[in-house]
Amino acid sequence: MDQPDLEELVGEDLDDGDREALRPADELLRITEAPPEIPEELAASIRAIPQSEGQPVKRSGRRDMLKSRRLTVYAAAALLAGIAFAIGWIVRGGGDDTLATPADIVTLEATRFASNDASMEIDVFPIDPAGNWVLLANIEGLEPVDDAQYYELWLTQGGRVAASCGRFLVDADGRAENLWFNAPYRFSEYDDWIVTREGPGNERSRVLLRAPVTTSTS
Repeated sequence: MDQPDLEELVGEDLDDGDREALRPADELLRITEAPPEIPEELAASIRAIPQSEGQPVKRSGRRDMLKSRRLTVYAAAALLAGIAFAIGWIVRGGGDDTLATPADIVTLEATRFASNDASMEIDVFPIDPAGNWVLLANIEGLEPVDDAQYYELWLTQGGRVAASCGRFLVDADGRAENLWFNAPYRFSEYDDWIVTREGPGNERSRVLLRAPVTTSTS
């Protein structure tokens, strides 16, 4: 059966600019060869992502509805691109010594707004020819959140959140292990890695974890 094209997936409500912004993620999904079965560590990462149906829905006008749908589509595209790229990395030989060696290891440490023992360690694997970085992370010390909240990993520019690398949850002990993320960005354009807690109504916590961007883009 033929795969649905991008227009069928996102509908007709997005303008041309938004649709074109989604096209790289759509193309990545189409060229990535799926493995016989998804590795357990990747499946665990997918299960940790909160479902959009669980988020509260506010009554609003058409503009707010389109904005909400647009954000949902972008989040889904980023998530699917990360999953597809991680699967492709594993299929291409993620167990090989060269491919399995991180290009950098980043440790995000707690700010004064998080528990002192909170941290996030990210293995940043080498950039691919398309400009994508695969990230493998372990988190500890963050507080569990309710059903309407989640944590998000960001890159910042000029002290502001600028690019999302993915969402995640932690268990009752504040831990999450072997979570896959994707960063299709030029790290030289960003300042810091940060983690925030996100909630309904654009609710966002202060920065909980932080580390400077040190990974080379070359």
